[in-house]
Amino acid sequence: MPAGTFGANEERNSRKHCKLCPRGAFSSVAGSTECTLCPAGTFADGNTCKKCTTGRYQPSAGATDCLSCTPGTYGAGVQTTNQYCKNCAKGTYQHAEEQVECIACPPGRFGTGSQATSGYCFDCPPGKYQGFSKQTRCHDCADGTYQDLPRGTMCRDTEICTATQFTRVQAIPRTTRNAVCQNSTICTASEYEVVPPTRTSDRLCRTHGGSCTKDQFELYSYVPNVDKECKAYTPPCGAGSHEVTAPTLHSDRECGPCAGGHYKATADAGSVRQSAQLVAKRDRKSVV
Repeated sequence: MPAGTFGANEERNSRKHCKLCPRGAFSSVAGSTECTLCPAGTFADGNTCKKCTTGRYQPSAGATDCLSCTPGTYGAGVQTTNQYCKNCAKGTYQHAEEQVECIACPPGRFGTGSQATSGYCFDCPPGKYQGFSKQTRCHDCADGTYQDLPRGTMCRDTEICTATQFTRVQAIPRTTRNAVCQNSTICTASEYEVVPPTRTSDRLCRTHGGSCTKDQFELYSYVPNVDKECKAYTPPCGAGSHEVTAPTLHSDRECGPCAGGHYKATADAGSVRQSAQLVAKRDRKSVV
């Protein structure tokens, strides 16, 4: 009995005793009495079983051919299961059969529609960009930038402004060099900063609140988003102290202790007077 056949129980005295192996089975040794099914992941080819090539699989034993991964899928893993073919991830496609990887949409393009065709990836239109591969959408150019060409991977600065300027966008969509530099607003002495300037927006100032009373002074804050504050003046300097700094509309009075050899009797006294000891000492010197 040659390879590829097996010996049946009947007709042992004739050539009819040898039967061909059925499809999907093989017998590689002469004189075999039975055929063997090709295992899963393989297929029968004459007297041998051959492994499925990449991009193909076979979950059943005794097969005469392998199954192909269809467009929109790729082969990965064990070729003996129905899960061998996997769907292409978002932003990728595969238009051919029996493939082991999908094709990524490159930067500047995005994927939409059927992932089983070569027309899955589209160019980002002017005014938009995409800096990464395997993406399904493009991004709008930010304020102060533009992109005048399709398939952009980044947007261009409309103008390079100085530290005291900001970029004012003139028009949308951002498909042309559509912005100019403009000087940032400077808050006046009667205003305070509500919103600081950015690369593409101006500073927002607001007028300080109403006037303080005659017993208060105005304390301005240099911290953004903080209005002026009205604070009560410090009471007149008391006994034993004198006024070092006089109060103003925007500052408090400052009191300090009387210097050595000086005193002040009451809070309402006018000038600082020399002490009695210094007066007596001066008088003694004048007599000598």
